[in-house]
Amino acid sequence: MTDRDLAATRYDRDVAPFARPFAATIVRALRLNGDESILDFGAGTGLITKALHRKYPGLAVTALDPSAEFLSGLAEEPNTEVIVGGAEAVPSGPFDVVVSNLVLMFCADPVSDLSLLRAASRPGASLAATVLGRAFEVEPFHRFWSAAAAVVPGAWSPDCYGHHRLGDPHRLADVVAAAGWRDVQVRPVVGRRRIGAEAAWRWLVSALPVGVTGAGHDSYGPLDELCRDRVHHQFVGQWPLRPWPLSAGLLVSARA
Repeated sequence: MTDRDLAATRYDRDVAPFARPFAATIVRALRLNGDESILDFGAGTGLITKALHRKYPGLAVTALDPSAEFLSGLAEEPNTEVIVGGAEAVPSGPFDVVVSNLVLMFCADPVSDLSLLRAASRPGASLAATVLGRAFEVEPFHRFWSAAAAVVPGAWSPDCYGHHRLGDPHRLADVVAAAGWRDVQVRPVVGRRRIGAEAAWRWLVSALPVGVTGAGHDSYGPLDELCRDRVHHQFVGQWPLRPWPLSAGLLVSARA
């Protein structure tokens, strides 16, 4: 197995189980004719792209993600253009629909990224995106940073995930509107899954885009092996004895 295959396999194992219910929410929310042009922003290994093609085989999908490794699984997906990059790499389109699953809260400047997505959309195009809710932020994210701070003094600050305020529905609506989208609506969604400490740890170290120093590295990046083990031990030790229910998210819909 190549490094590229291994990265995608780990993503599908550790991240996809938590992202899949929210991707399904997006697909259910869309009302399509089946011949639209779709932009999947932050496509990962293609949860939404593949789900859309199962329901609407004729859709033309552009899958955009910074990771070539994750996108490699879409190389043989029909009617799919794969582009490696962030919002700055969005082609001119115009797209009929923009979808994004659990990505916006990781954007350093979500207003700027959403503005670029709108600029690539035709007038009246639809946006459907999910973010993790505040309850999810408070549990595993907060526990991760608390564990890191116990091992690496000064590792955590309230600003590490300041843009996670998108988990607040009013904040999310304001950000999307500030990017020029209109008719913005936000509603809660539920992805029912109970997770234990080890599963939560694997999810976090696969999904977090910055390290414990907040310096823009991979979650493991700033830590040597001993520190990683100590953060892991601290994280597992403070996890609730009963698995924590992952159930809080938000779906935002809007038009260009």
